[in-house]
Amino acid sequence: MNASILYRNKPEYIDYGNDDLVADLRIGEILGQITLGSEDAASPAYYLRKPKKQDDVLFRLAVMRDLEHPRVREAIEEFMNRFGQYRTYLDYSDSLPQLKTRQKWRFDAARTYCACLAGLRDGLSAAAPRSEGLRRFLTSLADSMNTPEFEALHRDTAQCAARLDGMRYTLELWLYQNRLTVRPETAQGEDACERLARVFSRYDIAPCPRMVPFPGVNMESLELAVLERLEGMFPEEFGLLGEFCERHPSVGSPLADGFASELRFYLDYLTYMERMRTRGYLFAYPEFNDVNSVRICAGYDLSLAREADARVTPNDFTRDAGESFIVTGPNQGGKTAYVRMVGQAAYFACLGLPAPCKRLELYFIEEIRTHFAREEDLSNNYGRLKEELERAKRMLDALPSGSLVLLNDLFASTTTFDALEIGGKLLGRLMKHGCLCLFATNFHELAATPGMARLHAAPDEVSQAYRVTREPPGKPAANRLIPAYRLTYDDIRSRL
Repeated sequence: MNASILYRNKPEYIDYGNDDLVADLRIGEILGQITLGSEDAASPAYYLRKPKKQDDVLFRLAVMRDLEHPRVREAIEEFMNRFGQYRTYLDYSDSLPQLKTRQKWRFDAARTYCACLAGLRDGLSAAAPRSEGLRRFLTSLADSMNTPEFEALHRDTAQCAARLDGMRYTLELWLYQNRLTVRPETAQGEDACERLARVFSRYDIAPCPRMVPFPGVNMESLELAVLERLEGMFPEEFGLLGEFCERHPSVGSPLADGFASELRFYLDYLTYMERMRTRGYLFAYPEFNDVNSVRICAGYDLSLAREADARVTPNDFTRDAGESFIVTGPNQGGKTAYVRMVGQAAYFACLGLPAPCKRLELYFIEEIRTHFAREEDLSNNYGRLKEELERAKRMLDALPSGSLVLLNDLFASTTTFDALEIGGKLLGRLMKHGCLCLFATNFHELAATPGMARLHAAPDEVSQAYRVTREPPGKPAANRLIPAYRLTYDDIRSRL
């Protein structure tokens, strides 16, 4: 049975790892914040693989909703903590030089692994997840724990633990005489650490964790001397430990490893959302439609919101089926950030994750492509215009119908006439392809292209922050800027 919690069936995805989109939408910067402190090196790669099927996106969203439920989240986080301990112990058992030390950590790894899976099974069962992904994994987990291999590991671990935990001894160290005495403790004596804790409990001292007489993962000379005496005193117990490690040379399973790795994809994003929500930023579960319309309410550019003291002005976006848009406005007026906002909302929604906005409705976008202006590359023989045209051609040659295409500040290196001619033909090709296109540009005349609508960035009258609104047809932005800056014929004549 497929136990993946990322794909409903066979994994099929588009890998954006080497795509211009990662830089243009600043996805790399955002992932740096999402995976900050993540212990799984595979986690960033999952965010660069967009599922090809809408079923996988809905499948992921259901898992994400489950993980926001407190009881499910509690069971999952307990599993991840224990699983991290198990991986640490397993690394020790493979890397340390001393045989007995390796055996001890291998046994601890097995013991933690069994407890980890049992706790996950019981915790998830009690939480009763509703998503197909977690319910399917829970079935696979129960099946794997009923196999003869796991039952033997669990039984041998319990037997070995009972014998090792039953060893009792008294340790006496005479520092001035350089003498060490280890002798069996026949009666149940009081633990020295517990006795010290009781003595100091009468003072106003903050409680501290349990003292560990011999910290560290490897054994020093004193510990080796104690171990040598204990092996002579408890030969059967130490023999049982050696037999356990011979019988179980490997611990773990691809099922648990894969689940923990895929789970990290969701948990990293959940932690990131919680961090952003405390700063007032909203995230919305996307709703998908079949009519090719898009509605974004109070969306924002995540890359601008990453700074602790940043406050990003939210914007709305509405697209009816068949529309594409020219986004105009003054320089530094938020045109590029607005295009990135739309792209990021679509990107994370089509990954199967909540999007950075208050509400989102969209159709399943098969591919997202970006074409942003770059600095001219002097290492090739192309001029800037030719390089932009080459990139546009490569994009058009491999673009599925219905894709989202985001363009920014193109063709500024040529004349206005040529820019309008080239831009109009590019937009016409994209619209014939059925694409949703947003083109941030200063050439507002491109809005005359059939099927194009115009959005304009202008300062809000109250907050002075730039907001993007739909412009009525045939109303150039200059008609509003000229009187605002007193550049009408009458204004200039009066000044003269």
